[in-house]
Amino acid sequence: MTTYKCFKCEKKITAASFKKRFACPYCGSKIFYKPRTKVKKIKTDYVMKDNKKIQEMAVLEQNLQNILFQKQAFELEMDETISALKEIEKSGDEVFKIIGQLMIKTEKTKIKTELLEKEKILDLRIKSFEKQETYLREKLDKIRDEITDSLKK
Repeated sequence: MTTYKCFKCEKKITAASFKKRFACPYCGSKIFYKPRTKVKKIKTDYVMKDNKKIQEMAVLEQNLQNILFQKQAFELEMDETISALKEIEKSGDEVFKIIGQLMIKTEKTKIKTELLEKEKILDLRIKSFEKQETYLREKLDKIRDEITDSLKK
């Protein structure tokens, strides 16, 4: 059943009271309003903290994605270096190196040394990216857990 409130005396009035005339039975006022249901208020501090955490999480995910792309590029370069080393082992004494648009004949030992150095450097970079990836994943998991915990409350 619909209930109204008198604007003047603030008393509750049911719709059945308006059968003969549209006036408050207590004070005679003709102005009424329908009271609204109370809405549960959310503490804004929690919402603001969660929004900051969500933004931080988005930045961390973007950083993680960038690191994964860079790591993938270095892994591809590592594969090329390893396959070049295998090809050098198969080749005879004549080895050529491409510099820009030129192909220059060089010593096999010199090229092999350069490729081994390059392999070490690439391996260090890949390991560095793996450490960064692990750190970011752990931080993302921690923030994700904090957000889900605060939403459960």
